[in-house]
Amino acid sequence: MTGLDRDPAIYWPEPHLEVEPEPEDGPVLVTVSYEVLPENVERFLDAMVKVRRMKMRTGATSYSVFRDGGDPFRFVEVSEYPNWAEHLRQHGGRLTGSDRATEVAAAACATGPPEIQHLLPPEARPSR
Repeated sequence: MTGLDRDPAIYWPEPHLEVEPEPEDGPVLVTVSYEVLPENVERFLDAMVKVRRMKMRTGATSYSVFRDGGDPFRFVEVSEYPNWAEHLRQHGGRLTGSDRATEVAAAACATGPPEIQHLLPPEARPSR
């Protein structure tokens, strides 16, 4: 493939957590929720196929997109990572400029910024 921006890109914000997991704590589940207008659903789902490839290539052990049964225009992306350190590698430079373009294309189908959750193992302790 040509025309791909393979330069490292750090564009995910640092997670703001009330729990400070240890690097080896895992597995870690990350959910990203989007509200998508009806006319954008097909384009959004097409874009999420590329997002899946990107997440699996950069460290996710599983990835799926779900439609909320109570809100047919709410979609939830779910990715799992073996541990906290592996997930943080995406925040810290594992992604590329092409990955950013892929995520921007998916987010452009939504009505606003996605809601992101980092779900940690129950033994992770609050930072307070």
